[in-house]
Amino acid sequence: MRFSKSTIYNSLLVFFLAIICVSGNGFLNWYKMEYIYIITVLLLFGQHSRYTSIYKSDLKYCLPAIFILVSLGWSISKNDTLLYLGLYCFGVCVILRKYDDKFYNYLLKIFKYVALAVAASILLSVLIPRLASIIIGIFMYPISPGNATQKALIAIQSGSYYGISGEKAKAAFAMAIGLIIYICEYFLGKKMKRTDLGCIIILLVSLMLTGKRMEFLVPIVFFLLVFFIMRGKNKFAKLCGIVLVGIIVLFILPYIVPQTSLVINRFLDSGSDNFVNGRDVLWEYALEMFRDNPLVGQGYGTYNHYIDNTSFVAYTGESEWNYHAHSIYFQIIGECGIVGILIWLSIYIGTFVKLIVKLRKKSFNEYTLYAVGFLVLILFYGLSANTLYYIDELVFSFVALVFARKSLKIAPEGNTEDVSK
Repeated sequence: MRFSKSTIYNSLLVFFLAIICVSGNGFLNWYKMEYIYIITVLLLFGQHSRYTSIYKSDLKYCLPAIFILVSLGWSISKNDTLLYLGLYCFGVCVILRKYDDKFYNYLLKIFKYVALAVAASILLSVLIPRLASIIIGIFMYPISPGNATQKALIAIQSGSYYGISGEKAKAAFAMAIGLIIYICEYFLGKKMKRTDLGCIIILLVSLMLTGKRMEFLVPIVFFLLVFFIMRGKNKFAKLCGIVLVGIIVLFILPYIVPQTSLVINRFLDSGSDNFVNGRDVLWEYALEMFRDNPLVGQGYGTYNHYIDNTSFVAYTGESEWNYHAHSIYFQIIGECGIVGILIWLSIYIGTFVKLIVKLRKKSFNEYTLYAVGFLVLILFYGLSANTLYYIDELVFSFVALVFARKSLKIAPEGNTEDVSK
């Protein structure tokens, strides 16, 4: 069986992008930066690299890299800023390249399969803990999995489930992507088979087992958003039916799988202190950075350096803080000031608004829905997470903009009907 050069090229791009975005903390993701170098070479010098039809509106994608480059002049940690300069230059290469339909199809499939693999490993952790811990150990350290296996077993016995991703937030992120893809397929008119419904249930239950509230909410927020925009008559009655079914399922599920009650209990216990979970302290340091230089901040990626040079004591017990501000909005305004936050908001929020307008005008295409879903994950989860700072999530945000750019460049063909009906 012979594969065309185009197929091989797309497969390589998708493979390395998927490893970076959704492979979690396992051994496959030990060499994230090396994968980025490989992708950059493929994008710039590959036989099928194409950068034609770049419009003036595309120049906005270069603004973060330009701002970060200029900010080196006042950055309080030039090494950190240089790292993100390289990443955002990589992002420009990814976003502005022209891809064929195979690329998008391959990428969506592998995202879905990885999400299901992560979900299956989490369910296995509930059903057969020792076997699951062995599999997780192999995914973490295939050469010497002993310590990782023991750590995984202890985590499972304590009610912490992360599967082959190696960390709960990474697992939840991958499964949220999988659910977003299924939701898009539903609204695009794909007939849902029993296997599809089974996969959705597996993803949803496994996502609940991680106990990650914001990532659990992302698919729900996305579904409700698209439902209200795309559905026609009787949408309120339909929504009431869906909500009722959802409430019944959430009420019954903890009796079937008691471990899923973790995420529900976290919502019920969400007092003001518990809900922010100590993040308000981190946000205050970001605001201190902003007050020191409100116009242009102190350099992208410098938050960890700044907080390490204060009286802050990490609750992790580590001598250095490596976990950012747990809110992209607070961190960007602290590191980049008013100018910087306007640049980032104009790109991510501005693009999101344009996509919503396309949905409302019924002039959307399949890429519109995927772009909206992916951006909901980045922007909504980013309220309390580091989606524009951890390398895997930052690269995924570039992927979201790839889908958005594809959607915005496709003109509607004739009279577009509501395909969700």
